Amino acid sequence: MPAWLRDLLARLLPRALAVRLGIRHLTPWGRYWPWQSVRVAPLDTGGTYRASNRRQDPSVDPKEPYGGESSGTGSDHGWANCTMASAATALAYQVPRGSKTAWGGDMRHHQSDMTGGTDLYDARQAWSAYGESLTIRSGAGWSGVDKAHREGRAIIAQGQGNVPGSQSFDGGHACVIAPETHSDGRWLFGDPLASDWQWVTAGSIRTWMEALSGGCYFAVGDAAPETPPGPEPEPPDTGGPADRAAGYAEGRAAGYAEGMAYGQAAEADRTFASWAPGRAVPPPPAWTARWDDATWAGTITPPPVVTEGGAWVLAAIPLTAVWMAQTPATWGAAAWTAAVWRG
Repeated sequence: MPAWLRDLLARLLPRALAVRLGIRHLTPWGRYWPWQSVRVAPLDTGGTYRASNRRQDPSVDPKEPYGGESSGTGSDHGWANCTMASAATALAYQVPRGSKTAWGGDMRHHQSDMTGGTDLYDARQAWSAYGESLTIRSGAGWSGVDKAHREGRAIIAQGQGNVPGSQSFDGGHACVIAPETHSDGRWLFGDPLASDWQWVTAGSIRTWMEALSGGCYFAVGDAAPETPPGPEPEPPDTGGPADRAAGYAEGRAAGYAEGMAYGQAAEADRTFASWAPGRAVPPPPAWTARWDDATWAGTITPPPVVTEGGAWVLAAIPLTAVWMAQTPATWGAAAWTAAVWRG
């Protein structure tokens, strides 16, 4: 359905009918509602402006209950405020340095739906009460989400299934995609049920959003941040083992090139050769004198080593285990060296 038609029907049809027809989608939605939040490790901002990740937990949201409401009403609103909390977080990116501070409880009480879950149209109504314009781009698909992210906009996104990162809830849910991108390609992701922001892969966000709708339900502010992020690489595909292998090949090539550039190849050779203390290192060609591309490839199919009895056997070396643990897609020389002391 074209975005303009969806928007028109959402405005004209009674709310209950629009929800039933799938034109409007309320969150939370699913077999049950969330009744607890999760704690995740806090992230360093790296000196970059980053809005606070507003939580929908009513024990954290100072605006639930709101005004003269009972604590029970505040609790019901709070745990159903994922879209409202996400709208509050995104609003902080819409205005200069978060000059308009709001919580999910503020958003809830600046729109007209006071029962159960809410949707992007409710978020748009709440934003308008703060003098800001929210554009709903549902139906634009993942390419539309990626485009909005490249434009440097905060995105209110709806999805279904285990939430990327925290896996806090597997029903219909709303989160925020922040403008920031990690050096390894991950996106900054705000789950209102998590205690802080998290770095998650673009692929996991896409899977989560498309599980709810192939067209993707999302909304963005009309104004990009004052200082939009610079060009970013294509987000990595984070599928199964085949994708992991592709990422490993890229990382291996990048790590080797960087190591050679800094003259650390010889040091790396000595370090890797010492991984099996007490064992004899096979002579060339079973073990090359230099870690070239062929030797890096040998970390997938382990090279032969000599046992105490003198028999040639195949034995896994630590890099294989590190790779199977899904190492970062891009490795520098320092990262290769650090990997020696893991596993």
